[in-house]
Amino acid sequence: RCFADSVEADRFKEHLNQPSQLLTLEQVLGTFAEDLAAKNIVKSASEAMKMPRYSLAMLILDTYIHYPLSSSPGVWVPYNYCMLTKLYPSLNHLLSPLCPL
Repeated sequence: RCFADSVEADRFKEHLNQPSQLLTLEQVLGTFAEDLAAKNIVKSASEAMKMPRYSLAMLILDTYIHYPLSSSPGVWVPYNYCMLTKLYPSLNHLLSPLCPL
């Protein structure tokens, strides 16, 4: 699902076996912190990095994850109504025309 083919999947697996090429958590958070500062959401990247990790994580989620996405063409209801079939399988027949697999 995640890769175009087995060659791409193998290349990813090889990359995982080389820890020196992987980003650390601090590098990832630092990149987010720099972007948050550039967007004037925090005063500076260093201020963001001093935040408690949970608070920083929630700020990252609130800034970059906007759900539900209602800007897609053809959206009638701004909720993920297709997930209802996971919670209530009896709705599958009703929602199947709206929720292609």
